Amino acid sequence: MRQLALDLPFEAVGDVIQLGRRELKAIEATRGPNPSPLLWFAIQSGCYVDLSGGRSVRVEPSIVEGFAVEVGPGCEPMNLGLCRYPATVTVDHRRYPVNRPGYSWDSFCKTQYASDPECGGAANFVRCHVSAITLLERIGEIPGLTVTVRDEGHYGPSHHSDDYREAYAAGRKPTYVDHPATHSIPKLLAECGDYNEMIAALAGALSDRMGADTVESPIKSYPNFERLEFDGHQDPRLASMLGALKNL
Repeated sequence: MRQLALDLPFEAVGDVIQLGRRELKAIEATRGPNPSPLLWFAIQSGCYVDLSGGRSVRVEPSIVEGFAVEVGPGCEPMNLGLCRYPATVTVDHRRYPVNRPGYSWDSFCKTQYASDPECGGAANFVRCHVSAITLLERIGEIPGLTVTVRDEGHYGPSHHSDDYREAYAAGRKPTYVDHPATHSIPKLLAECGDYNEMIAALAGALSDRMGADTVESPIKSYPNFERLEFDGHQDPRLASMLGALKNL
């Protein structure tokens, strides 16, 4: 997996590390002003188990082996690895099955803010996002591994609804289905543009209601933030959300 990462144009690829439960607890205890450089890796190594009453609990792995990828400027680190989890977890004197036999890993990586013009704009974003999806697809070709990708940029495989507008208009829930990879750069850039405008409009509306110094968001550092915010306010899909914010 790490060699596949080294074959792609990432900023940097970390060494493979192995951590047990004791090391993970020590790393997670560093939350605060001086966190361990491995904190985000340790956090993402945990899985969640559903409990009764709509609750869930986080379960730490018994052992994790993996590495971190510095994807590129403005992008979150991409953590990859394999974890072994305990068979059960006890909460309120009751045991719940973890249902994670063998080795597994779940995580996510936000590439959106790699589109910041000061980080390289669209070219940097495309390099980061396409490299991340390509790595996951190549890992999925390793014998014995199964990889599921859900790409909100719709460049790789995705899980989304094609009827959400009709569903909401009819007062029913949208139908979410799996979609194959498009490998379309124009589609990816269009999705990123929509997300940037949505986040800019949301950040601007919250800042207006709560004070500019109260709301922090990477999108506010974009040199074209005001333009993105304006375009977001023109999007009819955001009208109900922005209208609700005005009534806070």
